[in-house]
Amino acid sequence: MVDLEMDFLENLFKRLVEFFRGLSDPKGELLAFADYTIAVLLVLAGTALSLFLLNKTDKFIRQWFRKDEFGMHRPYLKSFFRAGGLLMIFAAMLGPYWGRTEQQVRVLGKEIYLVVDVSASMNTEDVKPNRLAKCRNELKKIVYSMRGERIGIIVFADHAYIQCPLTYDYAALKMFIDLMNTDQFESSGTDLRDGLGMALERFSEGERADMPRSVSRGILLISDGEDFGEKYVSVVDRLKKKNIHVFPVGIGTHQGGPVPDILYGKQRGFKKDRNGKTAISRLNEEALIGLAKEFSTQYHLLDDAADNLDPVAEQLKLMTASTIDLKMEQVKNNHFQAFLLAGLLMIIGSLVWMPVRRKPGGKETDSGSGKK
Repeated sequence: MVDLEMDFLENLFKRLVEFFRGLSDPKGELLAFADYTIAVLLVLAGTALSLFLLNKTDKFIRQWFRKDEFGMHRPYLKSFFRAGGLLMIFAAMLGPYWGRTEQQVRVLGKEIYLVVDVSASMNTEDVKPNRLAKCRNELKKIVYSMRGERIGIIVFADHAYIQCPLTYDYAALKMFIDLMNTDQFESSGTDLRDGLGMALERFSEGERADMPRSVSRGILLISDGEDFGEKYVSVVDRLKKKNIHVFPVGIGTHQGGPVPDILYGKQRGFKKDRNGKTAISRLNEEALIGLAKEFSTQYHLLDDAADNLDPVAEQLKLMTASTIDLKMEQVKNNHFQAFLLAGLLMIIGSLVWMPVRRKPGGKETDSGSGKK
């Protein structure tokens, strides 16, 4: 018998939860609680407390007021207001809302450009399968771990261009990462200054008058460090003034390896230097370590031993999120205030509503209290 009663109560509780869940509209829940179990518990608690007060009030009326001396309708109405007021307060606690209003919402996050070296030396296979392939794999992991941020891609060799502008479209980012290759540039040189300068230019173009100037911006620079371009001191100074941080990553080994000569995806041998010998590309960390010191960030090495960019991802996450976009959004209207006000008015009414003493002629007059 006890088991049957427990099953009945359990099924009743589940049906109540489903009832509240069924009140949801297609665009979102009806109540502030995502877990409707809490809503059911609050309703049950409010109902139980209200019934308890009604029962107590009934006993109190019978004990302290005689029917032949007092009108009974007002004391009962007093208890109704008190119990109803408590139910209204419990309803306000559920946070009911309906209707929507369009509001301007600030989007918090960071803006990050992935600035990637795609010069011919990135085909070197001192890191397996090669430097650029390793770089592509690790960048896709970075993109996955940085969801919620605006990310763009800039590729460079002897000059730079935008591979993908700042976006929240992570599927597009991964597609553009896969498209990165050393055939994108005719020249095989490397100019770090041009890559950093392009990121600075794009950040500046993206600034808006209605946005704060303190937007958190960062550049993840990945290169083998073989810089044949101009000095980048002026670019570094301008990046600092804009409060843009650079996180340099070196890829390759100090032993290096021959640079494959690839055309349209097929290797034709190895590139030659000016003396006709096989060109050897080695990791040059000096410029990258210098950049890390300039921006008070940490230089990270990516090779077969240190085979992931998790430490860099952690550095990027430590950047303070700020307002990076403004957008119009449909916001649900919470109407708990109406229930709370109704509940308070009903409870206050129950406190000032006094019993009524009957006159000898049958009429009623207000009275403070009475006893048997």
